[in-house]
Amino acid sequence: MSYDISFKKKRQEEDIESEGLTDSLLPKDFKDKSAQIENQLSSFSYKLRELDRLMEAVGTTKDNEKLRIQIREQMTQCMTVLNDCNNQIKDFSKLPTVNQKATSLKKDKQKAFEEKLEDLRQRFQKTSQKIKEKEQLFIDLATNRDSQYSNNHDNERTAAQMAEKQQSLKLIAETDNMEEVIKQRKQDINKIESIMQNINAIAKDINVEVQNQGEKLVRLDQHMTSAANNVQAGNEELVQAREHQRKGGKCLIYLIIACLIAIGIILTIVFTGKKS
Repeated sequence: MSYDISFKKKRQEEDIESEGLTDSLLPKDFKDKSAQIENQLSSFSYKLRELDRLMEAVGTTKDNEKLRIQIREQMTQCMTVLNDCNNQIKDFSKLPTVNQKATSLKKDKQKAFEEKLEDLRQRFQKTSQKIKEKEQLFIDLATNRDSQYSNNHDNERTAAQMAEKQQSLKLIAETDNMEEVIKQRKQDINKIESIMQNINAIAKDINVEVQNQGEKLVRLDQHMTSAANNVQAGNEELVQAREHQRKGGKCLIYLIIACLIAIGIILTIVFTGKKS
């Protein structure tokens, strides 16, 4: 029940974040890409929960070859979704914007996407590390058991520690082909390490992308500020020009009136002189 409440609360928060996407001024590809990224992030989160569930079974009586196959498949799927999310966020960052409001919204949404992806990436990395440690523990326990049976001593551990590990080993698995199981688990560890390297590589890629996008957004803000200032300056010059034109028009009218008055005075003087 608590999980359902938490999930509903999270969905409500995501719906609130998406309200701005209903703005009619935003292009359709902007909205579509945002929805696509949200769906991919949700899918990634779900797959991580499944991977956590499988991880909890490692080292228990449920630990078997079927479980390891499921873990490998789930880790591969998580890695694929992680790559897809990263690429989609990159594509989102390249979408053009039609106005300052869209630019601001794009900046906020991209930051939110990157933060969510980084959080999921870290969860994926931690779960992978736990699986690796549990697999390594199985190998250590199996190796120590064989060593004890063959040499009947263990210089590195006390008898109590070995007894505890022997009991743990029985819980993990009882099999006749232990060497093959150990070999397979070592291969699993190598695959996990390879995936973790890819996770770290994506983390670096995300950080570089965040830095580059930050610089681009700063430059864009500067350009938009400069353009706004130029528009304002142009409007002020236009107002001044209109004011000068208005004043110039008044001066011309005054000049014409003065000329007419002067002409009238001159004509009056002329006619008066003739009559004299």
